[in-house]
Amino acid sequence: MRNTLIKFLLTTALLNISFTTNNLHAQGIIENIKFDQITNENGRSLGFITGIEQDSTGFLWFATRNGLIRYDGYSYTYFKQGKHSKHSLPFNNVTSIYYDRNKMLWLKHVDELYLFENQKISNRLDTILQNRFRHNTQVVQDIENNYWIGPHEQLLYKFNPINMEVDTFMCQTNQIKPNTSAQLKQNSKKEIYGTIIYQISISQSGFPLISTNKAIQEYNPKTKGFQIIEKIEVPDSMRNYIIIPVLETPDNTYVYAIQDKLFLKNSKNTYQINLQSVDKVMCVMSDYEKNLWIGTTNGLFIIDLSNSNIQQGVIHINSTPENQLYSDKIWNIFEDHSHNIWIGTDKGLNRYRKSKFNIINIDNERFTTQPMATDNHGNIFLLTHQGKWTVVNKYKVEHSELPKSIFKYEQQTDKYSYDFNDLIMLDNQICYFAVDNKIGKMDKSGNLFRIRELYCAKTGDENIVIRIIPTNKGIWAATTEKMILFDHNLNIINQVNHPETRDDSYEMAKDFVKDVIWTGNTTLTIRTATEIYSLSTNDLKTNILYEIPQFSRGSTLSEGNLALDTNGCLWFVVFPQLICITKKGELLETTIEIPEDIVNAKIIFVDSTMLIYSNNGLLKISDYCKILNSKPEIITSEYYDFYTIQEGLADNLVTGIIAGKQNRIWVTTFKGLSHIDLSTGEIQNYFRDGDQSLGFPGNKVTRSDRHSKTAILQTTNGIMTFIPDSINPFTPNVVINELLLFGKEFETDSMLWNKKYIKLKYNQNSLTIGFSALDYTQPVRNKYRYRMENLNDEWIYTDANNRKAIFVGLPSGVYRFTVQGSNNDGLWNTKGQTIIIQITPPWWRTTVAYISYIVIAIVGVFAFMKIREQKFIAEKRILEEKVNERTYEIMMQNEKIQKQSDRIAKQHKRITDSIHYARRIQTALLPSEEHIQDVFPSHFVLWLPRDIVSGDFFWITNENNLTIAVAADCTGHGVPGAFMSMLGIAFLNELINKEGLFETDEILNRLRTNIIRSLKQTGEDYGTKDGMNISICAINHTTLTAHYSGAYQPLIIIRDGEILEYKADSMPIGYHIRKNETFTYQEIQLKLGDRLYMYSDGYIDQFGGKNDRRFTSRRLKDMLSEIQNLTMLEQKKHLTKTLKTWMGSREQVDDILVFGIEITGKFASEKIDNSILNEVIEHCN
Repeated sequence: MRNTLIKFLLTTALLNISFTTNNLHAQGIIENIKFDQITNENGRSLGFITGIEQDSTGFLWFATRNGLIRYDGYSYTYFKQGKHSKHSLPFNNVTSIYYDRNKMLWLKHVDELYLFENQKISNRLDTILQNRFRHNTQVVQDIENNYWIGPHEQLLYKFNPINMEVDTFMCQTNQIKPNTSAQLKQNSKKEIYGTIIYQISISQSGFPLISTNKAIQEYNPKTKGFQIIEKIEVPDSMRNYIIIPVLETPDNTYVYAIQDKLFLKNSKNTYQINLQSVDKVMCVMSDYEKNLWIGTTNGLFIIDLSNSNIQQGVIHINSTPENQLYSDKIWNIFEDHSHNIWIGTDKGLNRYRKSKFNIINIDNERFTTQPMATDNHGNIFLLTHQGKWTVVNKYKVEHSELPKSIFKYEQQTDKYSYDFNDLIMLDNQICYFAVDNKIGKMDKSGNLFRIRELYCAKTGDENIVIRIIPTNKGIWAATTEKMILFDHNLNIINQVNHPETRDDSYEMAKDFVKDVIWTGNTTLTIRTATEIYSLSTNDLKTNILYEIPQFSRGSTLSEGNLALDTNGCLWFVVFPQLICITKKGELLETTIEIPEDIVNAKIIFVDSTMLIYSNNGLLKISDYCKILNSKPEIITSEYYDFYTIQEGLADNLVTGIIAGKQNRIWVTTFKGLSHIDLSTGEIQNYFRDGDQSLGFPGNKVTRSDRHSKTAILQTTNGIMTFIPDSINPFTPNVVINELLLFGKEFETDSMLWNKKYIKLKYNQNSLTIGFSALDYTQPVRNKYRYRMENLNDEWIYTDANNRKAIFVGLPSGVYRFTVQGSNNDGLWNTKGQTIIIQITPPWWRTTVAYISYIVIAIVGVFAFMKIREQKFIAEKRILEEKVNERTYEIMMQNEKIQKQSDRIAKQHKRITDSIHYARRIQTALLPSEEHIQDVFPSHFVLWLPRDIVSGDFFWITNENNLTIAVAADCTGHGVPGAFMSMLGIAFLNELINKEGLFETDEILNRLRTNIIRSLKQTGEDYGTKDGMNISICAINHTTLTAHYSGAYQPLIIIRDGEILEYKADSMPIGYHIRKNETFTYQEIQLKLGDRLYMYSDGYIDQFGGKNDRRFTSRRLKDMLSEIQNLTMLEQKKHLTKTLKTWMGSREQVDDILVFGIEITGKFASEKIDNSILNEVIEHCN
């Protein structure tokens, strides 16, 4: 909207409206403007401000009665009178300041002018500066780079700095007859009309514009003289007292002020504005929005030049504690590069920053969405409290009352319900509104033309009008029963019933139609509580596109809108489904997988991003076209981002979205307004907390001013307008303004921000570099990033509170330091400032030093080699003699070592042969394969000794129909284990074959007794603890029963795919704490096909696999179950192969025994040759 600043100033007030008549009333505006007070580091005022300028770099300069101040938005640099300061001035009282195009500051001190260049007083232009001047002398520079200096004793100097020439213009009064206006153009080229020069400024053409007590005059470069723009008269009684500020606005309007009157002269007319209660106008400034700022001795005036009634657009602001304006005496007003307004007073400096938001409180407390409309001029029309028709324009809020008969009367509450269902404006004049079952027509002033009521054809109930849609042919009205086409006089032309009408209460029926949009030039698409269908406005045919699921009807899950993307695809949500109907009519339905229910979900598109806002948060799908292409059944979190209070959203209840530029959006919620950068996810909230908290129930605005950039939002107590794209568009200049070496300031020959290269010594390698982004809108929100190339190429991000880059102990080398900054709205200066920093190495690391080092090294090496050569010759002779002696000694020692090695080899062979012979003996004691095959035709024995002979053994014997099978693991392995196994076999043979003992538990009891007696075990610490773990199974082949007993070793049976495990007693065969306890047996009923497995712990304790773990009994049992369908021989091969793979390159850790038997029903009765066993038993006894 044009001239947003003055609109804000006129509408930031809280507007209290109270009218009781039907006539149109205007409500006065009360300004509520607030200024920033600029203070120093101690929180105190900067004092009397006599001038404000901004240089080309971006620094602000403040002239004060106590020195000159440079400001970067964060800190101040003071230039004062002092002998020991590098920022010294020869004076403190700076009465005025001017910055020219040659990047020089002109300082005025009483009657002297000084040139300030590179932060110090310059002696340039002494030709002109050596003069003394009046207290009100001013300096301006024209477009030809001439300086105009004056007034001085009724003189005005034109100074050419190139050839150092001075032209003088003198005030005269004789040559012009006051009553002859024609002669005003004939003013002599070296003369000025008038006796007093008040002020000098530069016109839009770039030449001096001056005010005198007789006329406003402008320099004409063609005639090289001043021509009169406007003749004025200043009474002699006040001519030495007043100031006549003068300027020309960009639209070529001349502005000047005399005492309490302001004059505006354009090419046609001269306008006069009275400034009430003003004694003197001190300054005038025109900002970029064509507002005039007038500083006076009685406050600040702001005038909107775009207002046709200029006097009506005048705002007068006096200093109050609320607005924080320092003083009513305004000495100067300045607009910086970012269009912030700086106001210098006699008590301090103020800054005015334009707010993004214009809040208009119209005492309209509502918590539901109310329709609004605008005309082409941006005026806003809406229904407010107590049925008042309200018009909000730039300068006032007007009310008129509508007839109460158009509103619904609630008998239960004895009150009228003042709600519009919809409101539109046509032809910038006529309004159509929907209220209950009525549709009406009135002008925008609230004069009612016609209203008609609608009833259901079937039931006679009220037919609620929900939406109004304008067309070229007339007006479509969406009601609870049907779609009705009216002409512009509200006569019915056509009507079409909804495919399925809902018969329900008033409140339910009011919400029956959810949304209506155009999806083609002649096609309306309607979303109701039961279906979504299209309506051809040509032939009035309807087509159901989608039916709302029955379980969702009547719930908030079915609430939502219709959205048409740029490809012509129709989108909507019926949670949890996201539905798309393509332009070709293809239906795409996908499920949104999200923890929270998205109720009342509405869709809006921002470029390629789909936004779904609801009562439970905001869902963002960055590239929604992926859904059309991939057609996923479920939309998971990889497709979307979800924003709630936890992510920084003002509230989960989102009521609307307004798109801005740079991929940013504004989100209205019931507890505030959120600004989201969709690229970064950064969220900034407004009106969420404190006195400025506002709720936004939602928006329904019919815009006639379609080209307006202003957004209109309904609040819980009125409306708010703002420009969504009111992002600060000014890229800040970024400067390096500080360089510290070990905490002390480093002085350079020019300004740091102009430096491109700095050379430092090797011991100046601890740097602190300070920087600033010179944008003054909200300096605390400026952002920064920097990097030191050749040290770290990554950007380091920081904020306004950390505007220093610290580098400690930089190595010698060449570095490139770059800093970039952004303004308060994230607009980055990607160029920033770059400076090359070279740190020279110490002298001992220079090129000359390295060459010297090389020469010295070469000479030294040569001398060293010559010395060593002589020494080597002498040492060689001595070494040869020693070598001969040592060689003889070594030969003798080698002969002795070889003899010892031969003896060891013979001993090793004898021992190995003995062990191999022992293996043959042990093997002879074990049952032969043929014998086991006769007894158990289907079996296998996997017997793998670790050290030739084994401590594990297997044994069987049979008597008639009874077979006893044993698998045992003796203590130890190798030779000791083999002895134990022979002992075990001998005792088993004696107990079973000789004594005829067949009870498995008693066999183990007797075996334990014999072992303890034979090994003389007493349980003492110094005694032996040898013994064995054993499994013994007695199988009756006739009855297919088995008795099993075990000492630490279980019995595994695989039967019909099932693993049966029979636990052993937890005590060994040998001395044990439980030696007095007897072993038990378990009786087992076998079945043909059962496979029995007895094994030692060697297989399950073998380490291997990827993680070097034990094989474990669990893995062995699982493997036996997997291979149960293999023959017993195939199982043995599988076990062997698995063990080899598991071990890999690792060594076998123990003897391994696995004894597998299949019950087949076939066996042979044959006794083993026990002659060797008998000898062993007799020896043990």
